[in-house]
Amino acid sequence: MDKIALIPDLHCGDEDRRAIALACSVVAHFAPDRVIFLGDILDAGWASRWPQNQSEIKGIVKREKEAWYLAARSFIDAAPKAKRDAVPGNHDWRVVTGFAWSHPEFDGDEAVSLPHILKLKEFGIEWHEKPAAIFLAGKNFVATHGNRIAKHSGGSANLELCEEWWCSGISAHTHRMGQIYRTTHRGVFCWTEGGHLSNPLPKYVPVNKVAPLNWQQGIVLMEAGNSEFRAPILVPFWRKARRLRARFDGKEFME
Repeated sequence: MDKIALIPDLHCGDEDRRAIALACSVVAHFAPDRVIFLGDILDAGWASRWPQNQSEIKGIVKREKEAWYLAARSFIDAAPKAKRDAVPGNHDWRVVTGFAWSHPEFDGDEAVSLPHILKLKEFGIEWHEKPAAIFLAGKNFVATHGNRIAKHSGGSANLELCEEWWCSGISAHTHRMGQIYRTTHRGVFCWTEGGHLSNPLPKYVPVNKVAPLNWQQGIVLMEAGNSEFRAPILVPFWRKARRLRARFDGKEFME
């Protein structure tokens, strides 16, 4: 079976560099054969506000792209021999739709296509847009960004499994970690919510001192062959004594 590292929402431009560094340490130890980026590579928060100033848009996109280039090189250094893939997330599409809304003259311009913006060819990353999913283990497992959102961890996983795909898989999107199983006449299915590596306190989310934001940073590791896979392993991150930490394979990693 191939060893696969699944990298959830980076939101470059509002990324957590410490979390990315810790993820790279875990990935380097795991030594995967394949690395899959699960979308929301860029944050593109600017696109939600639809700014009309062209120079402002280009400046923000430039900063987000440069943050992604640093992150991409870090993961390549951590697993230099691994095959690399990526699927788009809803925040990535905001880049294209934002340009189209603010400046329709750019519509269809190669310069604002996601593969071009993300330099995927330069980084050796295969882009999966139609469909925005990667099938593993003979289509018994799907890796996608996801589009279903529930209130609690595991809830979105249940919706993705039971209302979207009806096969085992993994999604990001909700910034939570969770895993659910469902048994049917066809067998046992598993769906995993993969967490995130972005800023745990983004500017656009108000701080609630009573109920903290229910997001979990981390990555997911798994193995998959031609027709079978092993259930994904969640590697959550936590903070202790001002250090970001993770535990995998009996070893504790610290940033």
